[in-house]
Amino acid sequence: MARTSLPTLWNINSSTVSSVEKPRFPTRNGKARDLIALLRESQHRLKEGPVSMLEAHPIIGRTYQRLCSTALAEFMLDAWIIAEDGHFTGFTLVLGTHGPDEIPFVCIRNHIEDGLHLLIGGAA
Repeated sequence: MARTSLPTLWNINSSTVSSVEKPRFPTRNGKARDLIALLRESQHRLKEGPVSMLEAHPIIGRTYQRLCSTALAEFMLDAWIIAEDGHFTGFTLVLGTHGPDEIPFVCIRNHIEDGLHLLIGGAA
């Protein structure tokens, strides 16, 4: 039996293939990157919001909030900041009251890009 060589399809040379016949890997890679970015954003958004604990903590109570930067900025519009300590490497501690009822809160403002912020108390 005579051996035949592999078809030329397996030996693609970019100079001999027209742009129409070239594989579309950049487009697929772009779509994959967009999909991965969308999944990460969705996962990040799922982490936002109130967190309820089964057992009450003596200081925190049963709930605390995870806030994105936009939600934290909106919360701070109606807040009275009593103290702010930025001497930490990755976060700033913010103490204050919120709203007309002056509900006390503690906020840990995250300095990591796209990181969530922690809010204890207040009326988010």
